[in-house]
Amino acid sequence: MALKAKINNQQDLRIRSSLTSREISKLDDVDMTGLDDGSVLVYSTASSKWEATNLLEKQTVECGQY
Repeated sequence: MALKAKINNQQDLRIRSSLTSREISKLDDVDMTGLDDGSVLVYSTASSKWEATNLLEKQTVECGQY
């Protein structure tokens, strides 16, 4: 399992991952039972796991500046 991060400056952060869904699903703190097209992993404090979901309810998304 490998993650590579490249930081050129504070405004440019790129992360490249070679993880597959099979490798991610083997992690103890990931629940992929709800996996579907367009799913994202969201952390649940109730289960203490990352869960695959298509519903975003409590998230704040920072999209940067345009």
